[in-house]
Amino acid sequence: MTEKEVLSRFPAHRLEGALRFSAHEVRVGTEAPDFALPDLSGKTVRLSSYRNKSNVVLIFGSVTCGVTATQVRTGKPSIRALYARYKKKGFEFFLVYTKEPHPGENILQPTTIEERVKNAVRLKQEEKVNFPILIDAPNNAVRNV
Repeated sequence: MTEKEVLSRFPAHRLEGALRFSAHEVRVGTEAPDFALPDLSGKTVRLSSYRNKSNVVLIFGSVTCGVTATQVRTGKPSIRALYARYKKKGFEFFLVYTKEPHPGENILQPTTIEERVKNAVRLKQEEKVNFPILIDAPNNAVRNV
C-alpha cells in the first residue's frame, strides 16, 4: 500500500499505526518471529513452543487503547467469544500488553515491568480478558518487530 493510499484510507489519528503496519505487512501463513514473554503469573511463554502444535492468535493492546477494549469486549464477535469458540479447536490466544497510546493522570505510561504488570492486571479485570496476557518489554520489542 502506498503512502497516498494509506492517507486516503485511514484517519489522521491512526496514520502512524497504519504506516507502521504497511511497512511491516504480515501475511497469512508467514511465520512470526519467535519471542519469549512473561505472563501475569511470571511464567515465560515462548511462541516457538506452539509451532506445528496449534494456531496462535496475537492481539496487541493496553488499558487506554479503545480498540483493545472494544474488540475484546464488544466486537462482533468479541475476541472473548472467539477465544471460547476456537480454544476447543486448538487455537491459542494471547494478548500482548504493550505501550499506552493515551496515558494520562490515572493511567501512566509504564516504564518498568512491574508497572506494565499492574496495567495489564487492570486490563484483565476491566475487560474480563479470558485468555492469557503477556507482558512486552519496556522497549516494546515484540510489538515493534
